[in-house]
Amino acid sequence: MLRMFVGGVMSECKDEVRVRGKVDEVVWKDSVQVVGIDEFRFEAESGYKEGYKRGDEVVVVGRCKRGWKDFWLGRVWLDKAKVEERIEVEDRKGLRDRLVEIYERQLPDPEAGLVAGVVLGHKSSMEQSFYDSLIETGTVHVVVASGYNVVVVGSVVLNLLVYLMRRQQATLLALIAMVGYGWLAGGEAPVVRAVIMGSLVFLARATGRQTESSWLLVVAGWLMLMVNPQLIESVSFQLSLAATAGLIWVEPKIREGMERVRCSWMRVVMETELSPTLAAQITTAPIIWWNFGRLSLISPVVNMLVLPLVPMMMGLGAGQLVLGRLVAPFTYAVAHLFVVIVRCFG
Repeated sequence: MLRMFVGGVMSECKDEVRVRGKVDEVVWKDSVQVVGIDEFRFEAESGYKEGYKRGDEVVVVGRCKRGWKDFWLGRVWLDKAKVEERIEVEDRKGLRDRLVEIYERQLPDPEAGLVAGVVLGHKSSMEQSFYDSLIETGTVHVVVASGYNVVVVGSVVLNLLVYLMRRQQATLLALIAMVGYGWLAGGEAPVVRAVIMGSLVFLARATGRQTESSWLLVVAGWLMLMVNPQLIESVSFQLSLAATAGLIWVEPKIREGMERVRCSWMRVVMETELSPTLAAQITTAPIIWWNFGRLSLISPVVNMLVLPLVPMMMGLGAGQLVLGRLVAPFTYAVAHLFVVIVRCFG
C-alpha cells in the first residue's frame, strides 16, 4: 500500500509512503545528510560538498518508522528512502559566496579554501585531499562555522584586549567581534545560538558575576530547547553548549597551570590564544567522537602547533576582504604554514 503525503501528520507508520515537499532542514552527520521535509526525515549519503539544500523540491518513497523519542519530537523517519524526483533550488550567490570569491581570486588552493573556512565557515571550495588531512589531524573544527568558532573568537579578542583597557570595554568589543563573525559566517542557526550563549557568559564575567555563568548557560540552553526540542539532537547545539561550558569550567584550570610558566611572553601567548581553544577542544572532543566515531591521537600535538596561527589568519583574512591584495601575501604566508603542518602530520 502506497500513501501520498504533502505535509501534515500521519497517524500510522506501517505503510510505505510517498512524500512530496520542499526541504526545510539539512543536518550533516559526517558524510551523511539528514534531510527534513515537514515532519518527515530521511538519510541521504553524499560527498562533503554535494548534497541537498533548503528549498529543493523532493519526492521520496520509504517505509515509515517512529520510536518513542520521535513521537515526542514529532518526527517520522523514512526507512530505506528512495528519492524518485528532485528539483534543485536555483543557486543564488549571497554575501558569503561573493566574499569567498575574493579569496579564490587572490589566493591559490588549498590556502584560499582554508582561509574561507576559517573566516567564513565556508568549506565547499576546499580541496578534498586537504579536507581529509584536516579530519585525520583533528583540526577540521577550525573550518566549520559553529559554536566552537564563535566562543573561541570572542574569548581570544577578550583576552587580548583586557591588557589594553577595562574589562567592561574589552567585553563589549568581544561581543561585537562575535556578532561580526556570526554575520560574516552567514548568520546560520548554529552560529546565532553560539553568539547568544557566549554573550551571556561574557556579560556575566564583565559584571562580576562569573559564578552565575553556569546558570546563564543552563537557562539559555533550556529556553532554546523549549522553543525547539529537536535541538537536543543537533550536533552544532551540543558543540555550542560544550564549548561554552569549557570556557566556564575548564579554561580557569588551564590558566592556573599557565601561571607556572616562567617565560612571560610564552605565558601571554598561551593564555590569550591557546587556553580558550584548548578548553573548548577538551569539552567538545567526546561529542565529536560520539557523533563522528573518530578522535585523532595526534590531534593535541597538531592543534598546539596550528592554533596560534588561527587568530592571525582570521585577522588577516578579514583585513583581506577590505584591503584586498595589499594583505593577501601576509594571509597566504600564515595559511601556507598551516597547510604545511597539517599535511606533514596528515
